Amino acid sequence: MLKVTQYYPNALSGEFGTASAVLGWSRSLAAAGAEVRLIVDPDMSRLPSPEGVECLSLRHVLNGRLRLPTRLDTVTSGADLVVLHGGWVLENLVLAQHARKRGIPYLVTAHGVYHPRVLGRRKVALKQVWNVLLERRHLSGALAVHCFFGEEQDYLRRLGVDVPVVVAPNGFSVDGVTI
Repeated sequence: MLKVTQYYPNALSGEFGTASAVLGWSRSLAAAGAEVRLIVDPDMSRLPSPEGVECLSLRHVLNGRLRLPTRLDTVTSGADLVVLHGGWVLENLVLAQHARKRGIPYLVTAHGVYHPRVLGRRKVALKQVWNVLLERRHLSGALAVHCFFGEEQDYLRRLGVDVPVVVAPNGFSVDGVTI
């Protein structure tokens, strides 16, 4: 049986978007027979655990604006695969490095963050520096990257990320564009 650890501290926060997708994927993986563990931050949890999914509370250390996970072995222990959600997130970089050191593959589900429209919005120069110094290494160590848009794959290639990229929309539609 495949043991999947999904890492998204906000999954039980009640937010729409990413949290809804993570909960839906977790339920679907469990229904398909995988053993699914969802890592959540108890300080942000407002919803009950999804059926068939083990939710594991993991506190995060707050240091100003930075949130870093504690007890990293909790995330990777017994996992065949770790799924990290989003981009530009320091906690994902920390967990990816921890998983790499333990020989556990990780998958990054980008949730649209590498789309050119997102990259062209706020803090463009900071994103470029972050990419060169951190994000490229993080993504290059992934088993694969799941993107919602083909344009994201193009951007990752320009960044120098050469891992398999799966382009699969998540099924939400906004203004006639499926994401």
